[in-house]
Amino acid sequence: MARDLAKSGRVCAYDRDGVGLATRHDVDRSPLAIAARLEALVAREEGQAPVILAGHSNGGLYVEAFARRWPERTAGLLLVDAVGTDVRDHPLALADLGRERRLTRLAPFARAIGLSRLGFWLSDLHPPPQAAARRRVTWLRRASIQSASAEVRAFLGGLDAVAALPPLSRTIPVAVIVASRRSDAALDQDWRAAQTAPARRACRALVVDAWASHTSILDAQRGYVVALAEWLGGGPPAPGGCGSSPPEPGDPNQRRTGAS
Repeated sequence: MARDLAKSGRVCAYDRDGVGLATRHDVDRSPLAIAARLEALVAREEGQAPVILAGHSNGGLYVEAFARRWPERTAGLLLVDAVGTDVRDHPLALADLGRERRLTRLAPFARAIGLSRLGFWLSDLHPPPQAAARRRVTWLRRASIQSASAEVRAFLGGLDAVAALPPLSRTIPVAVIVASRRSDAALDQDWRAAQTAPARRACRALVVDAWASHTSILDAQRGYVVALAEWLGGGPPAPGGCGSSPPEPGDPNQRRTGAS
């Protein structure tokens, strides 16, 4: 993924504290704290220049928090089957997050009896050898499991904290990818409504529905991610006022593309 994105610009992908190959420290793992550490990293690497932020899954909340706190530093948001504050208004999706949190409590036990190895091999991600080795560390390393589990436990409480920040600026372009193989299922429809809400409020937005799983969108269907990143990087910024009301769902600026 990073290699494909790097063909058209500078790309930074990083391991959060304790996750993957990153050293684990005793730090706040709330979404606001994670966004603050991301801001420090971006400032160190790019100074005050605006950047396009991409977030997959729970990472969507972290980049949303960044964009709310530092809108002048946000050139665009790419939300890849992502979770954001709008999930609070969608009970089926919110209950799904609650189930994820409960399952996270089993992660240390799964590692102890070797089930985490099984999860790695059953994944529908098939990265190159070097990236596969990094993923294996994330799945199997105790510190990585502990750190990721702590993030999940802090996630639901962090939704309200991020929502309390100033709202997303409508002038920030938003691109959304919804990954689903059961688009007619009630849960998937509820997730889609939550995931596309930021695009419905943005002055310049694009929504793509991909026939993909939550993880295959990063691998076999990663072309969607690359294409939307290029769309965000190639378009003109939204005008300062950009109208008096959010675009309607049928607005040509709010295009929706189906995929098979």
